Amino acid sequence: MKRLVSMLAAGVVALASASAQSNFLSSGSPTDVIPNFNPDNLLAAVQPLAAEAEILNIDGVGPVVGVILPSGVRFLMVPSACGETGATCTGVSIQSYFQDLQLPLAFLNSYNGSGVLAKAVGDSEGVAIFHYVIADNGIFRGNFNAHISVMDFALRVFIQGLQSMSQGGSGGQAVSVSLNEVPTLAHGAQELLVDIPHSSPKLTDEMKAFLSEGFN
Repeated sequence: MKRLVSMLAAGVVALASASAQSNFLSSGSPTDVIPNFNPDNLLAAVQPLAAEAEILNIDGVGPVVGVILPSGVRFLMVPSACGETGATCTGVSIQSYFQDLQLPLAFLNSYNGSGVLAKAVGDSEGVAIFHYVIADNGIFRGNFNAHISVMDFALRVFIQGLQSMSQGGSGGQAVSVSLNEVPTLAHGAQELLVDIPHSSPKLTDEMKAFLSEGFN
């Protein structure tokens, strides 16, 4: 457990300066207001960040925004708390997923306790990373950019932790990142530090395919 904490803490330190220098925080006027998180607004908000983005219509979920950042990390932005017409959404669940990745609860707990704001939950099929943002009265561009930077940073820390784990860390014995100990869903799992937000829909196969493969 201490070794996992050390690996993830090292990832946070190694990536901190790169994240702080991200161009996300200097893109657009910081006091411009994004009025809400409907799909069109989300698409327009991420495009100035040099991101590849498009609206994906997901069966059973509706329109979501698929994003690939310049760093290579990818996630989905799922509008929530929307009005009846879907034109006004005051929340957005930013989600990523690692398919066919089974990790011990100790790794997820270490990641969630390492200082990153986005949190990880695991099930029998993979691991999801979640970050939730609200904008009841709109959100400043500068604040929105900071949340994107948070997700970018959290995903890179997670990936670096996986790489370090698969290589055995510093001087340690290499282990596989696909282990026999399969964590249960976070809901009701006492050992896991975070639960899937109730406002976040279950990731569908179509959503997982985007997160695994990117744009066609």
